[in-house]
Amino acid sequence: MQDLKDSLVKSTEYQDKFNQSYLDNYYDTMFGKQSVDAAGKKTGQRSFTFDKSLLPTYKGTDLEGRAQIKTPEFADKFTGTPAEIESQLQNVRDTRQYLYSAGLTNLQGEIDKETQKLKNEGAKELQKVKAQGDIYQSLVGSFSF
Repeated sequence: MQDLKDSLVKSTEYQDKFNQSYLDNYYDTMFGKQSVDAAGKKTGQRSFTFDKSLLPTYKGTDLEGRAQIKTPEFADKFTGTPAEIESQLQNVRDTRQYLYSAGLTNLQGEIDKETQKLKNEGAKELQKVKAQGDIYQSLVGSFSF
């Protein structure tokens, strides 16, 4: 009975119809079923559909020009081996992290600029008050007998 089972499992018809390993089953779950060629043989290629709306967009002032980095345009569908798809997904993750970091850096720059502006205005007001105090002090001092 075991010999019959082994011969069926090792036959090309069985292997063409079903996956050859648990890893293939995992890749089918993660990236979809393998594509097949005209003869019905599995190619090892899978297609992964990507939703570009999940990527953040940067609406700041000329990020590309300031950073000298051009973010890639990702396709709606990646086709390739699981390693190629995983590499492309890592590129998406890196781009997402870059855009979030750039946005946070820009936000921190805006906060720092506004803080410095407030400090400068406060220093000007303090200088005006000090000047007025000096005038009043000299005025009161001129009436001293």
